[in-house]
Amino acid sequence: MGLSWMKADRLGPVYEKGVLEFLEYADKHLPDNNGIFYCPCVVCVNINKGTKKEIFQHLCCDGICQNYITWMWHGEVDKEESRAPQSQRVDEEEYMEDELEDMFRDIGESSFKNAHIYDTLYSDKDTPLYKRCTNFTRLSAVLKLFNLKAKNGWSDKSFTELLELVNQMLPEDNKFSDCCYEAKKILCTIGMEYIKIHACPNNFILYRKECEDLFQCMKYGLSHYKLNANNGDDNDYDNILFANSNDTKNLRWHADEMTHGGNIRHVADLLQWKKIDSLFSDFGVEPRNLRLGLATDEMNPFGYLSPLIDDLRLLWDEGVEVDDAYYGEKFKMDAMLFFTINDFPTYGNLAEYSVKEHKACPIFEYDTCYHQHESGKKTVYLGHQKFLKPGHPYRRLRKVFNGEQEFDEAPEPLTGDKIYQQQEHINVVFGKREKEKWAIAKNIWKKRFIFFDLPYWSSLDVRHCLDVMHVKKMCVIV
Repeated sequence: MGLSWMKADRLGPVYEKGVLEFLEYADKHLPDNNGIFYCPCVVCVNINKGTKKEIFQHLCCDGICQNYITWMWHGEVDKEESRAPQSQRVDEEEYMEDELEDMFRDIGESSFKNAHIYDTLYSDKDTPLYKRCTNFTRLSAVLKLFNLKAKNGWSDKSFTELLELVNQMLPEDNKFSDCCYEAKKILCTIGMEYIKIHACPNNFILYRKECEDLFQCMKYGLSHYKLNANNGDDNDYDNILFANSNDTKNLRWHADEMTHGGNIRHVADLLQWKKIDSLFSDFGVEPRNLRLGLATDEMNPFGYLSPLIDDLRLLWDEGVEVDDAYYGEKFKMDAMLFFTINDFPTYGNLAEYSVKEHKACPIFEYDTCYHQHESGKKTVYLGHQKFLKPGHPYRRLRKVFNGEQEFDEAPEPLTGDKIYQQQEHINVVFGKREKEKWAIAKNIWKKRFIFFDLPYWSSLDVRHCLDVMHVKKMCVIV
């Protein structure tokens, strides 16, 4: 059956018919389930089970997960596996061997800092999962399972439970990892190395730079455990990005092959891209320079971004020398942070700005249009008609908005320079703060946004992008 009904109106007959056919499909392909199936609604997301009647109600009320296009929990075989006949499927051992060799070739032996790391990876690649196993090695088994983990969105907890179960099924002499942490340690050397930086439990300092040799916080007296940190030559690891000639060629696609037709098809079509090229011509002339997007969800905002800012300053001010595998030459690569990607609450945490109550919009601040209900005291945000062109028919609509016609003009959004001027002289004090002193602060911004330490940050027109997976409902007016 088709999938078009999943995007249809939930109140219409097309969607209802599709739900009934879906439940019939599940009942036909999983006859042993006695009418009890996983519910694929947006609330249960195939975690909770229910009867067909309960699932029908959930799907009609809440809707079905739009990314559930292969009904693996309801009897459908994976499309990619079922599409190819058995005669065309590659032997598992040869396929994994080729994939691992390609991976090692792309990384390159010179990319590893220590010889024992490279030897360990090759040892894991050649070590059978158990003595008589011919299909999997220790490394290939972990790679295959991590591929399934990423594909199906398993949590670390559920993945550990799976590894423990598989370990019990294998012979006692197996080399299999029985927890997610140990399995990750096998793969950690494939990527870049990292440095562990300890922090004061009260968020006062990071144990780095001038505080690197301290064993306790100078304000709170709290000690920390000193762990070894692997710190290698940055250039070696930056070379990983340009070690594959195909990847290097693709990084120049916007300059060599892209055609500009007036529409936005690539970030290079954005006005912000062109503005950076005009303001910083030395950066824009090299098409291999990187413009980065940073996903900042779940990052601790209390000064913990300072190591990242230091790296970004290095990539902007000095750059790093890397090898271009496609052109067979060395060049100095610069990079900049082009925007962040986060949900709205994370935006507020990073900037120490309240994204609630009356001034919830950091772009308009005091001009945020709000309305507070007398009953319940809930704050809602109306007045979006003022952003329409003068004379737009929607400005005259009353019932579908707030009951009033809109005649006001849109407020002027704050530029990066204006926001920086408000934050420039804010004194940032890390650590636990006294609530009384914190409550009487008059400035709408509670701290200076650390990304303003980047020399180009205030020049960006769009500094933050909302993660669309957190935007459940969006009204677009053309």
